[in-house]
Amino acid sequence: MKKVLLLLFCLISISTLCRGQQYVRSRTLNFEVGAGLLYSFDKMISERVHPGASGYAEVRYNLKAMPLSIGLNGSVQIFSRSSGRETLNYFSNNIMIVSDYGFFHKRDVKLFAGFGFGVASFDKDASLERGDEIGCYYSSYEGSYICYMPRVTLQLFNHLRISTGYIFEDAANRNLYLRVGYSF
Repeated sequence: MKKVLLLLFCLISISTLCRGQQYVRSRTLNFEVGAGLLYSFDKMISERVHPGASGYAEVRYNLKAMPLSIGLNGSVQIFSRSSGRETLNYFSNNIMIVSDYGFFHKRDVKLFAGFGFGVASFDKDASLERGDEIGCYYSSYEGSYICYMPRVTLQLFNHLRISTGYIFEDAANRNLYLRVGYSF
């Protein structure tokens, strides 16, 4: 059964690649800005992970002869974890080289699959708020990590982009996101 599914996947991929080669783009350079929501699945020592926010900007160079784009993505993620009366806020930013391949193109609808690879700067200097005590407590360590991001993007009307992906920053911070952006 696995061999049949693998063969079917390969045949669909080859037909998609062959069909995609006929695509010609009108714009060679795109800029995109957007925001979205994210969720981390790793609770670490906390009891609960709260949904967070994400913002990003991206510049892409589109190859003319095939539906492939290469670009640079910068993003920021903010989320928190809590345990009892304590809440720990997290802040990270990423700079990645990204590439997207457009495998479905109809008039005003395009579908892309992509991958990003870069550096994440994770700020663990976040404030720890304790429920009944006055003041903030700081855990002080930070660092830079290699990060990567698989993603899928739906583009509507040549400008509106809805994307979902998974950012792998370090062992404790892996975030699923849903973003909405405007490309111009």
